[in-house]
Amino acid sequence: MLLKGLPAGRLIWVAACTLILAIIGTSLASVAWLREQEIELWRQRLADLTLVLAEQTFQTMSSAQLSMDGIAERIEAMGIQSDAELRAKAGSEAMHLVMRDKITGLPQVDVASIVAANGDVINFTRTYPAPAINLSDRDYYQVRRNDPTPGIFVSKAVRNKGNGKWVFYLSRRLNYANGHFMGLVLVGISIDQFTEFYARLAKNLGEGASITLYRRDFSILTRWPRNEAVIGKQNLTGTTHQVVEVKKKNDDVIYSAGPRFFEANAQVARLGAVRVLPRYPMILNLTVTEALFLANWRHVAKLVAVSSTGTTLALLIGTLVLLRTTRQREISATLLKELADQVPGALFQLRMAPDGRARFSFVNKRFHQLYGLAVNEEAIEATSIFAYQHPEDMDRIRNSIRESARTLRPWHEEYRLVLPEWQIAPHWSHRIAA
Repeated sequence: MLLKGLPAGRLIWVAACTLILAIIGTSLASVAWLREQEIELWRQRLADLTLVLAEQTFQTMSSAQLSMDGIAERIEAMGIQSDAELRAKAGSEAMHLVMRDKITGLPQVDVASIVAANGDVINFTRTYPAPAINLSDRDYYQVRRNDPTPGIFVSKAVRNKGNGKWVFYLSRRLNYANGHFMGLVLVGISIDQFTEFYARLAKNLGEGASITLYRRDFSILTRWPRNEAVIGKQNLTGTTHQVVEVKKKNDDVIYSAGPRFFEANAQVARLGAVRVLPRYPMILNLTVTEALFLANWRHVAKLVAVSSTGTTLALLIGTLVLLRTTRQREISATLLKELADQVPGALFQLRMAPDGRARFSFVNKRFHQLYGLAVNEEAIEATSIFAYQHPEDMDRIRNSIRESARTLRPWHEEYRLVLPEWQIAPHWSHRIAA
């Protein structure tokens, strides 16, 4: 092994540094994993919330459309043949009352109107008779006049010409029997109803959170927190555009740290949950910032940091204590060896393993000289030393050692050695503590 032969102090430092690096690495990996888990948990939460928002928005739009369709079907049933007849029949007080009845109980509907072919409002629910208002400049009027089959069309959010409130419109084209454009019925949907509902749902989402309702072309219909400066503007950056236009998905929750449209394109780390509404060309976006979705993770990360720091400090203190103890033992061992080397006789320690193998774990300088061993040779196998025993004494010596090991009694034996540099075998008396 690479570490074999290193001083004990250096080995301790290597082990301590390895443990410290392992603690730091494990802590960092744990914190990173916890962060991903927290983000994934919030992805699911936000996906569920956008599902609730989408359902609420769908129901709001559907009930408004039902009221609009009811008014349009009432007019179509009249069999109107001319513009003058439309103005006379659809502009009557009776129709005004029918229209008011159709939107009763629908707080999201700010106004319902009947519009002639030239854009004049000939009846609406706010007052009777209707004031002189022309809507030919509105996008919904132009779409309905020019295209007999545009499907469901949601207008841009605009200020109502009657009361100045922000509304967007659903509209339905009216045709004569020959298919020519007769006019249209429309309902204006107040953005106040959406922002109030969004505020109640998202009041605990923290600073920087927002709920935005887009038209399919990414123009803003309404938003919470309320910001009238951005209503009607297009947002072609950010998470909504990324999910719907780039990724071509109807719903997703993505992490972004790029520029944010609603904060002057400042770099903001956030999660954006996006969901396209069924049937209606509208998109919902629910966004929360890191201040919310990583708040719990930051708390846990601090605990992990404190814990790992404490563990590291404790390990360093323990390492220093161990190094001091090891140093003292090394000094004691050095002193013992120096004293043992001054003894004129051979000193040694014999260790026997449970399987019967034995080796000399400690010998002094005289022992090395006696058996012709290298001065730095340690942990000497017993078999190499036992080979110097006189053949007539060998069995007796080994049996006595086994008996001492079995009974754990001090070993004392006299025997002869045959050493290469001696002409006659010396006679030794050895005592070994069990």
